[in-house]
Amino acid sequence: MALFQRQADPISERERALEREMRALEDQIAALSDEAKETEQLPRVRSTVRPRQLPARNPFASGQEVVFEPVDNEVITDPEPLDVESAHYNENGVKKLDLVQVWSRLQGYLKRSPGSQSKFVNYLAAGSIQGIRPLRYERRIARNRFLVMFGVLVLVLFSVFTMLQGRF
Repeated sequence: MALFQRQADPISERERALEREMRALEDQIAALSDEAKETEQLPRVRSTVRPRQLPARNPFASGQEVVFEPVDNEVITDPEPLDVESAHYNENGVKKLDLVQVWSRLQGYLKRSPGSQSKFVNYLAAGSIQGIRPLRYERRIARNRFLVMFGVLVLVLFSVFTMLQGRF
């Protein structure tokens, strides 16, 4: 009767599968390390009686021929002036207002999608930066301040309404 049998837990099944993979990887590591030990060569040893000779850094000391490259000694001239359309500038040299460019820039700012929250915002919300209050605490203070001010407003309006009711 399959009704009274225990169903397989997917988490424990996954755990067993991972354990099998781990055992297979450990066996593979052991086999590779045994193979590496068999093929391992003896370490190379050098004599410490005489210090190792370093190659000379100065090419003149080693007797090698030094190659010099020709250097261009011409005077640097001023770069050519940029061709700027005078239609974009007024007579004083100040750039004119381009409404099409301003409109396209404004549209770009409005269409830009908000970026993902930075880590700093997450830290601020979690309260993990020392010296800065967590965002949830600040929200609670703002909510309580709103409720108190709303209560004071309702109380003032109620008192004004009762005074006006007494006169009429």
